[in-house]
Amino acid sequence: MRDKPLPSGRPYARTGGLVNRRRVKTASSLVAALLVALPLPAAPAVAGPAGVSQSPAPASTDPNALVRQIDASLKLGRYEDADNEVVALQKLAQEAQNTANSSPTGANKKAARDLRALADAQARRVLNTKIDVGLAGPKSDPSVDPKHDQVAKRYWESVVASWIRPLVVEFQRKYRDPRTGLIAREVDVVTQHAIIEITLGDGKGKVGQATRLRDSPLANPTGKPVIEFGPTISRGAAKELENGLESEGARDLRKGFKVVRTKAELIDVLREAGDPVDSLPESRQTVEQRQKRAKQAEAASAANLGLRSCEPTAMGADDGRIVAMAAAPLAGPCDKTKPSPLAQALASNNLGGVDFSSLGMRYLSDDPGSGGVRYSFSASPAAPGTDQDLDSGLDAIKNSAADLRTWLVLDPSKFWVNLNPTEPNRIVDARLGRTNAGKALLEADLRMKQTEGKLIDPKTPLGARYWKAMGGPTDTICYSSRLWIVPGDVEVRQDGSSLYIVKATLHVKAKAQHLGGGYGCDSDPASDARGERLEQTMLVPKVEEAVNTAPEYAPIRRAFLARVVAQWIRDRHQSGHHTSFDGLIDSGDLGPAVLTDGWQPRQVFDSYVRALRDKDFTYRQTMRVGDTRVIRTITYGGVDFSKLSSARLSAAQMNQRLPRLSQTVKASGTHPAKASDGSIWLGESAGSGNSGLWSRVSGTVGAFVTGRTGILVLIVAALGLVTFGIRGSGRKRRA
Repeated sequence: MRDKPLPSGRPYARTGGLVNRRRVKTASSLVAALLVALPLPAAPAVAGPAGVSQSPAPASTDPNALVRQIDASLKLGRYEDADNEVVALQKLAQEAQNTANSSPTGANKKAARDLRALADAQARRVLNTKIDVGLAGPKSDPSVDPKHDQVAKRYWESVVASWIRPLVVEFQRKYRDPRTGLIAREVDVVTQHAIIEITLGDGKGKVGQATRLRDSPLANPTGKPVIEFGPTISRGAAKELENGLESEGARDLRKGFKVVRTKAELIDVLREAGDPVDSLPESRQTVEQRQKRAKQAEAASAANLGLRSCEPTAMGADDGRIVAMAAAPLAGPCDKTKPSPLAQALASNNLGGVDFSSLGMRYLSDDPGSGGVRYSFSASPAAPGTDQDLDSGLDAIKNSAADLRTWLVLDPSKFWVNLNPTEPNRIVDARLGRTNAGKALLEADLRMKQTEGKLIDPKTPLGARYWKAMGGPTDTICYSSRLWIVPGDVEVRQDGSSLYIVKATLHVKAKAQHLGGGYGCDSDPASDARGERLEQTMLVPKVEEAVNTAPEYAPIRRAFLARVVAQWIRDRHQSGHHTSFDGLIDSGDLGPAVLTDGWQPRQVFDSYVRALRDKDFTYRQTMRVGDTRVIRTITYGGVDFSKLSSARLSAAQMNQRLPRLSQTVKASGTHPAKASDGSIWLGESAGSGNSGLWSRVSGTVGAFVTGRTGILVLIVAALGLVTFGIRGSGRKRRA
């Protein structure tokens, strides 16, 4: 499609369909102003008809000279020249590669590699400059008819290119028809696997243009699909455009076309086309939203905790000042300029390949006298293709630390939950029921009953075997049981003031037990014993496996790891050691660990009773097994973390179970470290300083503050602040 003549004031005014360069000295209108800032670059000139002047190609064959020419062109806004100079540089790189292929000496290969790297870098530089200039230029009013608004079109081209910047391989290049020398095709944004054409206004006239663009051997030699992106067109116009494209062949991406209206749709289609969408950075708006969240989190927690410094106060001091002990470690030392391993993982697009749903605290070092607090989270590697979001990672960190606070400030005798339809007033301790830890335990209890309910489904092979085995000598068998979760095998290594959690599993128990209140049934001891044995041998192992490995049980596993750490802190405190948590232990001060999302324990209880009524995962039915009627009624139970014991390992035993774990933990303080079992460890260490947390973190992240990493440093710091508030204790304790 031939471009229409453009307004005067263009740096490259068109005359008679040809391109002649002319400098613009003034810009008197908004359109002219933007077009000066963002000229339409042209492709390298190709041979045209006799007598037709062409933009001369750069004559230099010196790579350094070409780079200097590119510098000058970009400074002057001559993007057509810059494009041509990049092409000349790419030709030199190809010639060097041809030489290396014909004479594969080390020097020739190196020269080819160096030239290719230089050409690629300069091409990306020119492309990024054009995108940035477009974004910095004046933006048109979307209410203006964008069909004739070149400002709006050029701006939207730059916006789309900025959204997918890492994917863009070409931007705003013009292609000439070799027969006439006229500009025949315009390509707005090109990725490795697609061409994106910007569609504004009503979208009319785009069907023919899109069809020609799809079929053009000049503009689209590899037959890439054309994505029509219409950010301002209506749904009706988009539908009409789709119908028009369908009449031209298809509106299916596989056949060459797709119409999208939003950024999310565009990203989905690019992913469908095969572009590496996972490499896209987050938008500025998202980053700004996260910065706002971090500030709000700090403000709320500072008011709640009375934060005054990022340095833990000397324990035993009588001033009783409150410090955010964990905030400094989560943000890194006060003079730290490199993001922590935790922030590094959160900052990457794929969360560092870490499955944050499996994250839990498995190392803590508490030495108030010299080193403060250091800790490390452990998590499994994320499976290939796993789709994770940042919020889930942040929630895992926040909840892990909130659970630790809960286990420290409340009485361990209250660490239980109970789902029993006859006891609606004994679901959970009132204070535990206000925390994430209480929520994790209750939801896991309900989920456990659902898990067993699926296992005993008679339509499954295991369920069929279970029901058959339940048959007995009597006419009728009725069985109900209590199923509950307790601490399982726990193995830890204490090395001075440091704790390593080598193993921490949960155990599921089952016991035949009948309820009253209309939920029970008549049975005999022999039938109960048989039912209990079958449940313990056929069902409990699979339920226990799910509790310890299934993603849906991750919250209770994370809470249990925090319970192990809290018990170790309690034991040290009781034995007279000075800890950073002395002021919190048994204080009852939940502080910021209290849930604020409106969740109530009764919600889980009501779901449980409703499931019993609707028979969602239990069976109250009569089944024929030989001459026996078997009636399965109800499973109830709970979670009990009130008692916890740990096996203490020697250094040799720990090294046998997890070789080089101490070295892994040490390394995790500077970078994500992989342990011998494949788990990934993300560590932190306490910092020092006397300024407020927000100003301290803002001043130390340096170059990171404007990017995703810096914002995450701030968020992680604020989350630690929300979770922990450690009060200095006046009690004199031995270190």
